Amino acid sequence: GVNARLALKRKKTLPELPQMNDPRFLGLIGQMASLLPVTSLTNPQLFAMLILKMVKISLKHGNTIHSPLVYASYGLISAILGNLRTAGNMQEVALQLSARYHSHPVRVPVHFTVASFLSHWKEHLHKTLAHAVRAYESALEFGNFFMGGGILSRITQIRLILGEPLSRVQEECASSLAFTRRFGLENLSVFFVLVKKFIEDQQGVSAVPFTSGEADCLAETLIRNRNGPLVISYYLLKIQSLYLSGRHAEALRVFLEVDEDSRGSVRAMVLFPEYVFWHSLAITASYEQLGEREKGHYWKILKRNQRK
Repeated sequence: GVNARLALKRKKTLPELPQMNDPRFLGLIGQMASLLPVTSLTNPQLFAMLILKMVKISLKHGNTIHSPLVYASYGLISAILGNLRTAGNMQEVALQLSARYHSHPVRVPVHFTVASFLSHWKEHLHKTLAHAVRAYESALEFGNFFMGGGILSRITQIRLILGEPLSRVQEECASSLAFTRRFGLENLSVFFVLVKKFIEDQQGVSAVPFTSGEADCLAETLIRNRNGPLVISYYLLKIQSLYLSGRHAEALRVFLEVDEDSRGSVRAMVLFPEYVFWHSLAITASYEQLGEREKGHYWKILKRNQRK
């Protein structure tokens, strides 16, 4: 299998594979690479199958301009499956190869994948943030404004998790909101409006509490469009707002609103451990208010969260 072949070709040798020169496989790899963006959003199973096939071809016939993204994506699949060592190795390989193609737009999705799905498993979040900033700069350089907007949302999520000053996050959020509105990125615009309202509520300058229902109406767009990472981001803002105002049991009930597809969409992202952390915190704070049956149920969840 792919894992066995990668074990034989250690991370130090993968970037040294010869450049692919067989026109048949170059054409095949190019066609498969063109399917990656849409399948990553609409058909995860097909996306994974394409990546595995592309890795096998690369190992046998050599690297191509698409190899940095292929290895980064294989790292993403490894992270989802819990193989974090392989995920970290693929990050190093992808970045090393990407540096060789500094004038090619493949750098954008590579840095995006590293910042969104790989770096935080083995590096401090400040390094993950640096990868995200680099991804945004690359997106602007190559005119990929759609991915640039997505990267801006990752940067905001990371800054909030790091606990950076809310005034700084708010200032950057206003700039990101202007960017996403300029390019018609509706879901991302809604996300930045929600973050703005959350920060104003935490600063005590909002006339309407974040949990008043206005935010729920805005978030309906994200839920309706099934944008899993942004849906989870919204729920985390709502949960934190309730928890920090002492409404622990209400915060715990919000987790019951989260659908499995949205939760699964962030499994390899930094949002996933953040979700697990706040879920565990809400359970612990509400535990004594629960009935005996509920205590048994949530105790099992706490134990499971510890293993994650």
